[in-house]
Amino acid sequence: MLFDTNVLIAYLKGEYSVVSFLQETRSTLYVSVVTMIEILALSKLSKGEIGIIREFLKNFEIVELDTHVALEAALLCRQFKMKVPDSVIAATALYLHVPLATRDKAFFKIKNLEIVEV
Repeated sequence: MLFDTNVLIAYLKGEYSVVSFLQETRSTLYVSVVTMIEILALSKLSKGEIGIIREFLKNFEIVELDTHVALEAALLCRQFKMKVPDSVIAATALYLHVPLATRDKAFFKIKNLEIVEV
């Protein structure tokens, strides 16, 4: 399962339902490199918080951006008027053939993308 940035932020904030969901997930845990960037780019992070996030991200397989994902993301941008980061995350889930765990309604318009609402 690929995790969207908003789900990881909720986890790091200690939201019980998200913490439970993540702990109960038995499939391989993936995040797009875009999610890694978004989470580490949050303003006002202390050095300690950055260290905690980097350690937390070790629980996930970070999926790099390659040409296949980039082309699919560009198509999603054009087709659904998506923001580039969201299109890369969606394209990554499609490329891996895994569900996307998210809270972002923008992904629901992509019919062939399996969504897990968290």
